[in-house]
Amino acid sequence: AREITRSNIQTLTAWVGAKPGVNWVAPTAGTVTLLRIDAAQDSYEFCRALLEETGVLLTPGAAFGEEGTVRIGFANRPQALADGLPRLADFIVQRQSAPLA
Repeated sequence: AREITRSNIQTLTAWVGAKPGVNWVAPTAGTVTLLRIDAAQDSYEFCRALLEETGVLLTPGAAFGEEGTVRIGFANRPQALADGLPRLADFIVQRQSAPLA
């Protein structure tokens, strides 16, 4: 389990560092963290649409009193994280470039 989480946190750290509009405070313990995503102003709506459109499941930060963030876990299979992060990245780009209603 430690090997998986150590590898996954490295993957997540590199991903966050390469994505404009995504910020975080890297965790020092545990296996979940909050990502602040500029495109997630309504985190419930963001997470619902993300799941429906990509199959990626994140938890709305608003559930923890942190609107504008999403909760992501990194204790899962490395391949699941490797498959999900590009989907999340594409979704963020779509949300950032979508015209305001």
